[in-house]
Amino acid sequence: MQAHLAEIQAATGKLTADLAMQQADFGAHQGELGAQQGELGEQQGKLGEQQALLGEQQRKIVEEVRRQLKPIIEQAIREGKGKVLTEP
Repeated sequence: MQAHLAEIQAATGKLTADLAMQQADFGAHQGELGAQQGELGEQQGKLGEQQALLGEQQRKIVEEVRRQLKPIIEQAIREGKGKVLTEP
């Protein structure tokens, strides 16, 4: 009976040790994932900054095009070559 109990305790000890090793591996993988997520967050932040700059550049371009087109359109309307469109 004592020998059988010792075998069970040894098996339990081995399972406990195996579980501890797996938990340690899992923890290491979680750490790696966390580091990767941190890097991704940093890259997304940089991308957001670039998108904001691009949006600002696009806004400036649109404003400049409108500024340049306004007198051309007004002249075309005055000369009867164009007409004012009404919004619905």
